Amino acid sequence: MNKKKLFLTFALIALIACAAVVMLFAGCEMISDPAEPDDMGIADMNGGDRLLTGLQVAAIGLLVVFVVLIVLIILIKGLKMLLEKLEQASAGRGKDRAARKAEAKARKAAEKQAKIDAARARVEAAQKKDAPAPVASETDEEEEIAAVMAAIYAYYDAMPAYERSNLKFRVRSIKEIK
Repeated sequence: MNKKKLFLTFALIALIACAAVVMLFAGCEMISDPAEPDDMGIADMNGGDRLLTGLQVAAIGLLVVFVVLIVLIILIKGLKMLLEKLEQASAGRGKDRAARKAEAKARKAAEKQAKIDAARARVEAAQKKDAPAPVASETDEEEEIAAVMAAIYAYYDAMPAYERSNLKFRVRSIKEIK
């Protein structure tokens, strides 16, 4: 059942319940004495009138309970739909953010792979010419430092927040392990 039909069904039930309550109040003959406004005259009624009055009170009570339950159900379903829409909106934003991060990682990986391929090509070209191997320049060392820093930050980002909150570091030197 779609939302419009569901709403119309609940509205019709509420309208019928309100009409029934009005009819019961109109059908009740409340005999009241102006001197004693709280007295309904039940003591003066015969058994059939007492039964009818009791049934009317019970019916009104049941109708009120069910109308309130229907209203609560409508409110809860409305809140549920609202929360689902908010969750979908936030999930959509999270997916966009995750997609952007994935694209950035892929772009960085492609750039890094391109640098590695270029370095291999230079080494192979130098080996073919029987020339001495190229000497590491200052820029190569800076690239190595940047790569190490990136690896440390990637590890740092993968840690839970409570572990990394007090963690601070600085790369001071890089040594080659033989």
